[in-house]
Amino acid sequence: LGTSIAAINGPFLMACFTLVPANWFPDSERGLATSIGVLANQMGMVVGYLIPPLIVSETENNDRLKTQMTVCHITLFAISLFSAALAYALFKSKPGESQSEPVVSRALRSREEMPLEIAFKLCITNPDFWAYGVGFALVAPLYWDMGSLLYQNMSPSGYSDAQIQIPGVVLQAIAIPGMISAGKLIDLTHQFEGIIIFSLSLALLSMGVFTWALTLKDSAQNLFIITLAAASLGFAFSMVQPALLDVVAERTHPVPHGYTCSTLYLGTMIIGALYIVLGDALNPLKYNILLTALIAIVLASVVAVPCIFPRPHEKYNEDIISVSVDRDDEDDALRNTLDSDSKELGSTRERKTHGGYSN
Repeated sequence: LGTSIAAINGPFLMACFTLVPANWFPDSERGLATSIGVLANQMGMVVGYLIPPLIVSETENNDRLKTQMTVCHITLFAISLFSAALAYALFKSKPGESQSEPVVSRALRSREEMPLEIAFKLCITNPDFWAYGVGFALVAPLYWDMGSLLYQNMSPSGYSDAQIQIPGVVLQAIAIPGMISAGKLIDLTHQFEGIIIFSLSLALLSMGVFTWALTLKDSAQNLFIITLAAASLGFAFSMVQPALLDVVAERTHPVPHGYTCSTLYLGTMIIGALYIVLGDALNPLKYNILLTALIAIVLASVVAVPCIFPRPHEKYNEDIISVSVDRDDEDDALRNTLDSDSKELGSTRERKTHGGYSN
């Protein structure tokens, strides 16, 4: 029950990864903003893995274990309370309104008024949502579960816990340059597909090397190969996540960002749970081969779907934006015309009154 309550906040935060950058940042900074949001979530996971073992070390004395667990929960509560206070005091969902607000922002706000059932239908009928969205749902939990994957694979081969921590730390630390690089590349080039295909290709190659290295016997050289493969794999996975999130949000327009991200992370959590079950059911070699095959399938779908479907929704998206712009412009023009007519009518009545005519 306590874990369920603690997990309730996840969907609310994850739905903001593309929504907040879309409201706050221009196109030239949106990729980096999304990457920093995803990176912060990943670094939070790292802190969650590191802090509790430092506090809870007792394994035999139950009374001491309960005390340490209580201290751990109080520590996490204090961190969460401090974060909530900062968010309440400093954070706004969007910048302040201004009369010079661009039309694109007005069109963006209209996305949030879409009914849930319409947003869901637009998502499931969009081929790009399946190619990129399912790709994200398959790839993201791979990165999240890599710590368990390393332990399951390396422990039976004779590696110590200290040795297993080396590729694990490298895998997580490499996310910082990986996600920031992806964000800057997205902002500079807007080549979503190129970044995604490169990242998935690197992940496929790294996963193959990682699987092969784990079949070797324990040695310093093999540990170096595993660490190098883990670094390459972590860099690839960290690059592809913000790119996939951004492209799904763009290709599912006019579906609200919150709906898109929530749907993606729902699928991600389900698939992540399936990975844990499969990891326990299969031996490490078969499990790694399965994961490598999944990466290959995602890569193939990302390459094939744009060729099979010529993205007719892009024209639809442009029409939606155009209609929003035209309607806003028409409303402004109509309002100006009415104001002008009203002023003209008022001056005419004034002239007639001063000229001795009755109205």
